[in-house]
Amino acid sequence: FPSSCAEVLAQEGEVHVALCNGQGGTPADQPRREWHNSWQIVAVAAGAGFILSDVHPFKAEAVDGYKCTGYRSQDKSFCVEGALNHVFTRSTAPLCLTPMSCETQLGSQKVSFQVPQVLVDKINRGFLEVNSSHPVRTIKEKLSAGLSQAFPLQNISSCLPLLHQGHLDGVCHSSIFWITLSPGEALSTEKISQGLANPVLFSHLGQDTEENVPEGCPIPKQFYLRPSLLPHAQAITKKRAFSPGTLQVLSGPVFRKCRITPHSMPVFHEMLIVLAVRRGTENSCIQMLVGNIKTTLNSLHQGVKPSISLQEATSVGTELNDFAAFERQLGEIQHFLCVGTDSDPSGSCVGVIRTAPDEFQSRELVVVSASLNLDLLAML
Repeated sequence: FPSSCAEVLAQEGEVHVALCNGQGGTPADQPRREWHNSWQIVAVAAGAGFILSDVHPFKAEAVDGYKCTGYRSQDKSFCVEGALNHVFTRSTAPLCLTPMSCETQLGSQKVSFQVPQVLVDKINRGFLEVNSSHPVRTIKEKLSAGLSQAFPLQNISSCLPLLHQGHLDGVCHSSIFWITLSPGEALSTEKISQGLANPVLFSHLGQDTEENVPEGCPIPKQFYLRPSLLPHAQAITKKRAFSPGTLQVLSGPVFRKCRITPHSMPVFHEMLIVLAVRRGTENSCIQMLVGNIKTTLNSLHQGVKPSISLQEATSVGTELNDFAAFERQLGEIQHFLCVGTDSDPSGSCVGVIRTAPDEFQSRELVVVSASLNLDLLAML
């Protein structure tokens, strides 16, 4: 049926499919039937290039001339109570993305590389730039403003390197976007470790640009796009580059190979909050941080406030969303910051809290950090 519609439907036309309650196999069905006992109408329509644009109750009396034919043409009418009308439209054609080159500086060397195809339209969106009005920037600025009322605060996000060299301990290699530098750009470890990155420049390449390395040349898995801002924070604390009691706020896009789900995306904007406190006061500091975050997020919602909770990492089972599971690979976690819903009161992870007692190699100080997924917070 959808394929037949695709042959005759106008470009801006709609296909309306009315089904009994439960037959569609979509979240709109209440209750939902088992997969094999429904039409799975979204998947069927997708095969003909249609997407589900709207679902609303089917009102038989409002359809002029409607007559129920009966179940399998028997003298038994369909039950139209709770029936739904599914509206399908043509999906937009996929974008034809031009290959993109990125030039950045590591230490005293400029390097360039071809951006992975899946990231071409996502790596340079500028959502956190000063002139941006995107919700992730709004969330970041509101959180920073709220935290600055309780702590001295310093933003240090402008010079964070986009690339890393080597391997990230504990992280699965298949979760990383590995990068091959453009020919002639190979660097020595000594030069790379000297400094931080300068502003990044992007440029589009010709359509016929080949991304593949010539046959017979192994790909040296030495460089990768940053999957987290945590290593940058650790480097800063090891250098003792900030004062105890001052909040350091790092933010920027991070890149992780993952399944795309409502709570997992290959690029998201991380906000990392780092604070050195006196040993023994870390728990009260965490409560103050989380309380401040809750207050700020609640102030952004006029209606129903999000249910935000702090959960002990030891009490959370193995059923973690991909964001939380990756964070666990980066290092030990003390708490998960979760947002609950009516259907899932325990909540979905939107942030993690860590303490690093030995980060300073000091008997007096402990490092507390909070990593927040700004994209997930913006979708609350």
